Amino acid sequence: MAARKGKKGAKKEGGRRAWIGVAALVFAATVVIAFVLATSTDSTASLYTQAVGKVQAGRHEDAIADLDQVVQRQVENAEAYYYRGLAKANLARYEDAILDFERAIALQNEYADAYYGRGLTLYYLEQYEASLLDFDRAIALQADNAEAYHNRGLAYFMLARYKEAILDYTRAVLLQPDYVEAHMNSGLAK
Repeated sequence: MAARKGKKGAKKEGGRRAWIGVAALVFAATVVIAFVLATSTDSTASLYTQAVGKVQAGRHEDAIADLDQVVQRQVENAEAYYYRGLAKANLARYEDAILDFERAIALQNEYADAYYGRGLTLYYLEQYEASLLDFDRAIALQADNAEAYHNRGLAYFMLARYKEAILDYTRAVLLQPDYVEAHMNSGLAK
């Protein structure tokens, strides 16, 4: 003979079922949220990778559109700001490019490429003294960057500081012996 449950027993069992139901809903929601976050992160990483490829392929407008989405989703992604800055600089949108390089540097203070990118952009804006500071910082962080030495040499040349320009062209050639442009500029500065 089965024992009869009283009103209290039925209430307890109903309460347990309710808690089990709530726990199941919380678990299901957690699984869905984890899946959405993982999918979102994966799609952002994929979008970033595609954007970098577009920058390298010269499809700068397309890259900027993709990188706009990446930085909306990942506001702390210094590399995304750097590549968006590169794309903008290649479209002669120098002021906008500088803002992106500055954001990349703010996020990652020792980002040599971002200093180099900003330095080159300042050079294009004929802000040679300011570009020297960024080239100096890029070289301090990445001493084997032949392009940074070469472009710092160009800035020195534009400021009529020819001896310093020649030294930087020479350093660029020592780092990269087949750097034809550095060889030519060294000869012009003499």
